[in-house]
Amino acid sequence: MFNSRAASICCTFVVLFALFSLTTVPTARAASGVTFVPGTVVIDAAIQDSLVVTLQDASTDTNGARLFAVTAVQGAGSHELVSIAGFAQLVDGSSWSLEDAAWVGLVLAVSNADGTWSSALKGRADFTILLTRVPYSEMDAFARAGLSPSRRPLTADQTTYHFPWQPGTSMYYGSLGVHAGGYAGLGAYKAVDFLSDGNTAAGHAPNKLLAAASGAIDYVCNGAYNTAIRIGNVMYLHLVASPILVSGHSFKQGEMMGQLKTGTFSDNCGWGSQGDNWFHVHWAFPDTGTFQASGWTLTFADQTWRKETASRVPLSWMKAELPYYSYLPLIPIRIQ
Repeated sequence: MFNSRAASICCTFVVLFALFSLTTVPTARAASGVTFVPGTVVIDAAIQDSLVVTLQDASTDTNGARLFAVTAVQGAGSHELVSIAGFAQLVDGSSWSLEDAAWVGLVLAVSNADGTWSSALKGRADFTILLTRVPYSEMDAFARAGLSPSRRPLTADQTTYHFPWQPGTSMYYGSLGVHAGGYAGLGAYKAVDFLSDGNTAAGHAPNKLLAAASGAIDYVCNGAYNTAIRIGNVMYLHLVASPILVSGHSFKQGEMMGQLKTGTFSDNCGWGSQGDNWFHVHWAFPDTGTFQASGWTLTFADQTWRKETASRVPLSWMKAELPYYSYLPLIPIRIQ
């Protein structure tokens, strides 16, 4: 996905009542500079009216995007979590691919008593305020905590990541090494591809994508054939659609998130050309020069993973070791 080819693999949360009035916006207001093109899902016209106003008011946070597509919707009655991809321009004005996005984000829309909707962009103060109107029966505390913090800078060094596949097995580090992570208009992400044929007898990773770190999904792109998600500042692309791959759903580190798409496929959210039994994850993270996972450090400049005296370059199999605490012996505690 994301305009990349590797051998035969392509990558890709009780405030005062007075505060609530701050989140009520006039959905009938005309907002220039925001145009919706057909997305991967259809949303209610009243919700879209609210989204137009929200995106116009948050124009400084959408990286110059003027065209927007809804890529996923998750909700329960009183609210909707709407994933949106923004584009600075499109060649024919309507068709799009996630690889061309200048920005992606999440908008929370909450219904009002008069039938209109109020909405807010994740990362802005009104998002946290609006989140208090969502019943706890519709969104648990962990999901709220994962969605409510203000937007963080693009850093990837404050979290301890694990490789996103089964410990004790290996995946193949794709030939493209460190390459563009997508968002042609943003250019703030880099990515690597990890591949496997699922041959566990040979020590290759089974088709089970694991959460590299704990967190809640805050962006989803649901295509006809594959799904892309973001948790924190890390993107995982080419998953098979699943009921749990929705905004607000949280995972613990090491928890299985789903399976990866095998074979050849192509849709708005990603594409790949690979053998029938092969699958790969396009794993994207902030372009900060280095990235660490499972004790390995990836240096973007030379595309090399290093751990102590070991190193791995593109076209190498990499083994996901068990977390270090798995090796610690049980020490009996004597109570006197």
